[in-house]
Amino acid sequence: MKTIKFTFLFLILIASSIYPQIFLNALQFSNPGDFIKVYYDYPTTYIYNELWFRADSIPSNSMISVSAWGQGSPEMRNCHYYLFVNADGNLNFSVRVTLPSVQWIHLVGNTIIQAGTWHHVYIAFSNYNKYEIWLDGKSDASNNGHGYGWLGKVTTVPPLLTIATSFEGGDSTYIFYGSIDEVRIWNVYRDSVQINSTILDTLSSNYYSSQELAGYWRFDEFEDLGINGDGVDDLRDLSLWTRHGDANGNPELVPSYLVSVDNSNATIPFCFLLSQNYPNPFNPSTIISYQLPVSGNVTLKVYDLLGREVATLVDEYKSVGRYEVKFQSAVSSHQLTSGIYFYQLIATPEGGQIGKFIQTKKMVFIK
Repeated sequence: MKTIKFTFLFLILIASSIYPQIFLNALQFSNPGDFIKVYYDYPTTYIYNELWFRADSIPSNSMISVSAWGQGSPEMRNCHYYLFVNADGNLNFSVRVTLPSVQWIHLVGNTIIQAGTWHHVYIAFSNYNKYEIWLDGKSDASNNGHGYGWLGKVTTVPPLLTIATSFEGGDSTYIFYGSIDEVRIWNVYRDSVQINSTILDTLSSNYYSSQELAGYWRFDEFEDLGINGDGVDDLRDLSLWTRHGDANGNPELVPSYLVSVDNSNATIPFCFLLSQNYPNPFNPSTIISYQLPVSGNVTLKVYDLLGREVATLVDEYKSVGRYEVKFQSAVSSHQLTSGIYFYQLIATPEGGQIGKFIQTKKMVFIK
């Protein structure tokens, strides 16, 4: 049985809050065998999909989602499309087309994806027309009027949609490590206004019966919906098609910490984040940055490899915002020797809005 990693309570009472929506849970993928499988009759001429994701690390070709169909074992299925973060940190939206010839075409985003940061992605492909990647509500790459047509498809076994792996059986080479939330498949193209109108909100019930919504998985809870008869590990599709998903491996429900999206480079961050220190390796000092989407008590401490506290950089109440702290080896409580150290951020939001946030990163000191 899958478990919720953290106890999580929401208390959102102020209608005028700057945070229009907090999503409940997200699904975290931590192991090569963790993925979601959905048998889904995918359209042949278009792809209009969106989701939220946060990569904890970005290995080569970190797979977010793939659609496949065809004959034989899962490994032998023909692929419909891939959405992944490539080794350079860019989104890659690859589609298999059959006209004018059978081939893969690729659209690569322009933004470098940072590990530990939530992003919203919307991808669109239609024959001879749309080919787009939207990131955080803005166009990131496009090849509209591409001239390719038709998405090849041979449906002799149920088509397959997988989340966080490249095929049904799991692939340790291309596994996604991180969290995914609010997966939506549409039957219609959505423009900038439509994308941003629901980017920060869960879809209301009036969408559930709409033919425009072809699939909607909130990843808020596990249920026993009878998928594969293996207990409470199913994920409900809220669209009228009810193509429920099945969890494989041990993905876990965790608080999403997803509060708002920064569409205008404003000072209000949309998630908790502890950034990698810079420079790294360092000597004699380095900068550690972090951001808070809600106010609360914050501690930021440095530890050595044995877990001994080296320095306390922050221990106080902090308001919403982005912060930088300089860590200087000369003023730490220990005489630093060359090697690996860890810094840990613990944020306890006020009012019990969301659970405690804890994140730890590694840095290297060289004399």
